[in-house]
Amino acid sequence: MLSYSLRRLARSPRFTAIALTMLGLGIGANTVVFSLAHSLLFSPLPGINPDRLVRLGTTRAGDGFMGFSFPEYRDLQTDARSFEGLLAHQPNTIVLRADGDPWREQMEIVSANYFSALGVGMAVGRGFGADDNAPGNPPTVVISHRLWRLRFGGDPSVVGRAVRLNGVSVAVIGVAPPEFRGTFPGFAVNAWVPLSAYQVALPRSGSIERRDDRFVMVFGRLRPGVSRPQAQVELDVFASRFRQADSSAAAGRMGITLAPAEGVHPLPAGIIRAFLGLLQGIIGLLLLIVSANLASLVVARATAERREVAIRAALGATRGQLVRLVLADSLVLAAAGASLGLVLAFWVTRALEQVELPSSIPLAIRAPINLPVLVFTTAVVSHRGPVRRGPRVARLSGLGARRAPGDLDDRAAGPGPASATADRAPDRGGYGAPGRRRSRGPQPRQYQHRRPRLRSS
Repeated sequence: MLSYSLRRLARSPRFTAIALTMLGLGIGANTVVFSLAHSLLFSPLPGINPDRLVRLGTTRAGDGFMGFSFPEYRDLQTDARSFEGLLAHQPNTIVLRADGDPWREQMEIVSANYFSALGVGMAVGRGFGADDNAPGNPPTVVISHRLWRLRFGGDPSVVGRAVRLNGVSVAVIGVAPPEFRGTFPGFAVNAWVPLSAYQVALPRSGSIERRDDRFVMVFGRLRPGVSRPQAQVELDVFASRFRQADSSAAAGRMGITLAPAEGVHPLPAGIIRAFLGLLQGIIGLLLLIVSANLASLVVARATAERREVAIRAALGATRGQLVRLVLADSLVLAAAGASLGLVLAFWVTRALEQVELPSSIPLAIRAPINLPVLVFTTAVVSHRGPVRRGPRVARLSGLGARRAPGDLDDRAAGPGPASATADRAPDRGGYGAPGRRRSRGPQPRQYQHRRPRLRSS
């Protein structure tokens, strides 16, 4: 059946090309957009046991999701018992210089336990340790795998080499693995410096010990057996302590709350969700247009093949056989269109990862193809398009087909095979409905004129 469907589609190259183009564009575009949305909003953080990672943030009068000051983070890291570890990070931009001209890179200022708490090992060298975070020690930096390849040619001897960071000499101590791009989804983070180098990374900033400067974003890894509500109870106690230590926190009724660790930070999440929702609405409309046009093409093709289907019916094809024939064509189209859409989505996602967007903030668009999204999109297009129209097309094309006793439409069948064939007999008289003889009915009785008979005398 499938091989015959392939031959049938090959005999209609124009229809097949148009249908596959529409299917590939519709499935590919929807897969790219929904995969991007899934990557930005629902992808877990890299590392070991990401389901136990949570975000910690401060709120003001129940609104917002802000960071902590460094003294507040230090108090949480020292005294909190609900977490195995609390790691801090803060994104920003720096100017790096190796041998040639300087360039700007996105970086994160992180705590010394940043890589160890996430469970991320180094591709080359080592991560930060307690000595790197001690005040007065020489500043160090960990670079990304991408920066290592592009700027340093993948040379392993880069470990221990000095580079200029905002004009200050720092030592490269490690190279992150290729799959790790930081904990701020959507941004191309290519360097990490410890909190001890805060003044080097942000030379115009004030003292790191200010309690009203809440620039530190915090992740926490829950201890085994500790739930989020239990951790929230302990954080409420810390919020009360912070309000007592800082008058601005007390005036703003500061609280501490937990949020899921996957996806973008809650602060810009609203804007990103609105943009992605608009984009998904546009792509969804495109999907509906593709489905409607594809269904119309299938119906038009079936209408043009009514003669072939009528011959099959006259040769004994049942209604079920006609439906299976149309469904086989539709399934072959759906499978070929899904394959084309997969190739298109793979190419677009790889191109988006390599493109450098014209922005002052380096953005990283990472949208690995989401297979459930691909299957769902293919099912929607196939259901709204050729597969759903299959039975209707068969009814349209095989109106006079012989019914088998097991067919679903047998109970609604009318005349049998002989009368069905007779109904399609040509109208030789040229009158009435096509395929039926005009019945003349009873004719009026003809009377002949008779002469009156004369009697003889």
